[in-house]
Formats: sequence, structure tokens, C-alpha cells
Amino acid sequence: MNVYFVHSTAPDEITSWTSAEIATQTTTGNQFFPWLTVNSTGVISLVYYQGNSSSADVYSAQSFNGGQSFSGQDVKLTSVSSNPSVGSNFPSDYIGVTSDGSGEVHALWTDFRSGTNSDIYSANFNQKPTISLTTPNYYESGGSGAYYLINGSQTNQMQVDLGSSASVQAVAQNSNWAFAGWNDASRTNPRTITPADNVTLSANIKELQYSMDASAFSNNSQRKLVRASNGSLDEVYSDGGHVWLEESSNGGSTWQLANNGPLDDGGGTASNPNVG
Repeated sequence: MNVYFVHSTAPDEITSWTSAEIATQTTTGNQFFPWLTVNSTGVISLVYYQGNSSSADVYSAQSFNGGQSFSGQDVKLTSVSSNPSVGSNFPSDYIGVTSDGSGEVHALWTDFRSGTNSDIYSANFNQKPTISLTTPNYYESGGSGAYYLINGSQTNQMQVDLGSSASVQAVAQNSNWAFAGWNDASRTNPRTITPADNVTLSANIKELQYSMDASAFSNNSQRKLVRASNGSLDEVYSDGGHVWLEESSNGGSTWQLANNGPLDDGGGTASNPNVG
């Protein structure tokens, strides 16, 4: 038994409905007695029981895109399971949820964790999309220490009001490493994110002046290093099936990664670069 969600596709009408979509992540076992609330910005929040006739917990799920998909699914609100069949008159039917203008969701349910005596329990949670930044991906083995900033604070996760934006930045651990793009192909850093749903990202990090390709810096009849008209140095080389361009404005003492990533399209088969 699952919790399904449908919504009308025509304003102020109930003649046209979307196809039913499962609103929970878990589809095994039973999810039952759902209640929903919609706040002023259109965020949909569900609460429901998950379990069986002798042991169940209260869970929540949310949609930030009008019910097209549900994220934050199967978030457990209860800390102790209880028997939803205890007592008479189906007391576990009495579950509800509402939301307020500040983005808080307030869930309320009948709970039997203490035995045969029922109690009223409640839980509050936010109706906000979450930006989550996972461990950076390193092109070379042994990399570590890069970190993230969200709105200027060092953190890997932050909730953002629906419709609001956040500045997200990946920072390499030291000057020997450089940001080399995001896992969604964006190369903007820092970047501004206005999440319409939960967002998960990770940054790619590249070690400068280093390649696992043994012939990366050899001539091979290609020009790999040139001095530009402004005096800066430009160097190309291959690493990990990609072509990289680095630039130095101080005669090679320090280098910066150009293009915030490889010059190729990411297919992983590029080699033998030449710079003119």
C-alpha cells in the first residue's frame, strides 16, 4: 500500500488530473493515512504513517515543484514506533498537518508509544529546499582538503527559502590545486543557485602542473609552451584523457587553470594537444 499524489491541471477545475505518482521513496510495506498541506508559495508537504497494523511511524515528504516530484521523502518524524491499532474508534486515523507563512510545517498525530493510553505528539520542520555539496572529485589520486562556501560560510549544506538564491563556491585546498568544474557541467565558480527543489552538487579539483600521463609534457612534435604577447606563459598538456591549459603571469612561479576545467568536451579521450 502506497501514498499516491495527483493534482488538477486546470485552475479552479476538477475535470483534468495528472497521472498518479507515488509520493514516498519506500514502496515496500505500507504507507497509509496521508494528510497534506500547501503553503502560500506552493510547497506541498505530506505526513503519513509507514509500517503495519502493529508497529508504525510517522513520516514526511515534500514537493517544491507543484507535485511533479517529491524530495525529502521518508523523513521520519517519530522517535519511537507505536501500535496504530491500539484502542477503539481507530485513533490512529487522527493525523494532520498544516503550514504557516514562515515556512514551518506543523505535524500532529495520535501516538501509542506509552502503551494503551493515547497521547498527542507533534513535530515541526521547514518547507525549504536544501543545497547539499558532497565530497569533491579529484582528477589525481591523493587529493584532499578542498571545501565549500555557501553564502560566504564554510559548510556543505544549507536550506534556502523557495524563490531565494544562494552563492555557492568550491575552494581548492592550496595554490597547487584548482577548481575544475562542477559535476553538472557548470564551470562557474562561485555560482548562484536558486533551487526549485533539493540540489546536490560536487566540485571537480585538479592538481596544477601535474599529469598521470607519462608523455603529457613531452614535445611529441607539438608545441606545449608559448609566451603570449603580454608576456604570460601558456601551457597545454594531457591528463586523464583530457586536455588542460594553464597560464602563468609571473614567469612560471605560479600557475592558474584556464577555462575552469578541461578544454575538451569531457569525453575522456583527448590527447596530444598543441598551443600556438
